[in-house]
Amino acid sequence: MKKIINNKIYDTSKATELVKFCKDVVHTVWVYDFASAHNAIIYKTNKGTYFEYVGPNNNYPDYETLDLLTNEKVKKYISRNKSSVSGFLWGEQRLLHVHFVS
Repeated sequence: MKKIINNKIYDTSKATELVKFCKDVVHTVWVYDFASAHNAIIYKTNKGTYFEYVGPNNNYPDYETLDLLTNEKVKKYISRNKSSVSGFLWGEQRLLHVHFVS
């Protein structure tokens, strides 16, 4: 997926995958809120910018988002789930499979 944010192109095919996880996303239908689990991935660009891609699932096949993350937000994900990401070294490009629920 590609998205332009602040006149810069962020592309999942050109960035490095750092962490895969399951993220609960709240969808509103009429006046009801429903949480639905989506696959999400944190990426890092070659310039060091982090972004999160959240993809579709069976219930919401057209849902996709791509949002920038601050270094602090990425560190928060890692620190909240230290047991799941014990092999993660900050700044090293490594693929992990962990489960985060926000």
